[in-house]
Amino acid sequence: MVFEPIGLMDTFTLLRLPYVALLIVLEQMDLDRIFHLSFHSKKFKKLCESLKFSVDDVTLTGSWNDFAIEFSKFDSKFHFVANSTNRELVKEPMRIIFPVGENESYADILHREFEKCKRMMKIRKYGALFGRITDLKNVFLWKYTKDLGTLAVFNYDRTPVTRDDLLFLLNNIKCSYLILQLSVPDFKYEGLIKSRRIILTNANWIDTEKISIDTNTEDMVFSGSYNESFINRLLKEWISGMNEKLRALTCGSPFPIPDRNLNPDLVLTGIPTTQSTFTEEELRNRFAFGIVPDVLEIKRETDGRLATVGLGTNEISLYVWHEEDLKKIGR
Repeated sequence: MVFEPIGLMDTFTLLRLPYVALLIVLEQMDLDRIFHLSFHSKKFKKLCESLKFSVDDVTLTGSWNDFAIEFSKFDSKFHFVANSTNRELVKEPMRIIFPVGENESYADILHREFEKCKRMMKIRKYGALFGRITDLKNVFLWKYTKDLGTLAVFNYDRTPVTRDDLLFLLNNIKCSYLILQLSVPDFKYEGLIKSRRIILTNANWIDTEKISIDTNTEDMVFSGSYNESFINRLLKEWISGMNEKLRALTCGSPFPIPDRNLNPDLVLTGIPTTQSTFTEEELRNRFAFGIVPDVLEIKRETDGRLATVGLGTNEISLYVWHEEDLKKIGR
């Protein structure tokens, strides 16, 4: 087997290299070349299975009519795609398209192909991005891991997610970044939400009086329409010493919601505030979405830690000043 480096005309016999040299070459090759060579050469595939090249991230994406797996390594990406419009295997730059027969599912095809190629690689991190998908409990990815970097479920066409599927995700899948935009009819979740970063959009399924947030959470976004008492509770919990690692909290919508403006008096009931002592430049560097008209400051009871509160018509943002944030601005 010969290997032609990109941009060079000479070739050399790749499989005759010493073991250490082979490993170095394999780690430097982009995913497009690795996957296409493994499909063309059984010897190269066996070599990969023996050496196991590193993959930074494997993300499963899926909806009711489309499934794909994205492999990432440095700046290189490659995709396995299951497609019912193709009747035969298609090999293209940066992707391979697998045909789906009448009695096969998209997920089954990708599961089979992933099982084959997984033997060739060391995977550092997994992720999952789903839209309009049902039966979340039985996604084949859970066979390999329940610990993800990112877990995102989008309900674009408002097809409801079942109570059991939601509970499975929240109770069994660990992730660093949780994004949920879904509807769960006739159910209110009262338990703990665990993730370092959380984005919940129009989460009609949470019980705003009983739901709790993990102590390791750093960023929380509750996008959509939420009552003032819920926002007030989250602020008071931080003031009392909870959510020690919290860096940012956003509730509401950056866009106008008809007949639904936040009442600042209800949001800040029982919370002492002062005008901000930070300069406009310091705030602009800290706020992710710019300065809102009304900027206040609150201090935590337990350790005196400061937080800036930005009150908008439909949205409130809280940015916590940790020691490293203060050092950056010379305080």
